[in-house]
Amino acid sequence: NSNGSQSPGPGDRSSIPKPLHPVVTCHEKVVSIRKDPSESLGMTVAGGASHREWDLPIYVISVEPGGVISRDGRIKTGDILLNVNGIELTEVSRSEAVALLKSTSSSVVLKALEVKEREPQEACSSPAALDSNHNMAPARDWSPSWIMWLELPRYLYNCK
Repeated sequence: NSNGSQSPGPGDRSSIPKPLHPVVTCHEKVVSIRKDPSESLGMTVAGGASHREWDLPIYVISVEPGGVISRDGRIKTGDILLNVNGIELTEVSRSEAVALLKSTSSSVVLKALEVKEREPQEACSSPAALDSNHNMAPARDWSPSWIMWLELPRYLYNCK
């Protein structure tokens, strides 16, 4: 080319390296739910302070089909629960979090962090990329990847 620039040929590769690990995105959301005071929210959580040798955030490991959370559809498997009705869950044990969730009345406000993992080869416009891969797996088989934990906001880290 006479002006010094070259057109990319068929053998040329993009100079942008593709990540080798899943891409993780986090989105904070506030969900208000109405339920019968005697009705369970219909989800199982894990994590919490003093979870084995390390502290993990409280996260949803399963959502009961047909339950309050499932019918609402905004809280999903893999979401990290930050607070319930204004009470922080970031440094409580799993049993304390379960007690707080069970003590809710007819109005429940959950602040959660939606964490999505996407394989690097998926295009952002593809339908599969718009939903989180872990939501497609059976609830009992889902567990967070180490990459997911590493990509969480720093305020959720509790080093010992």
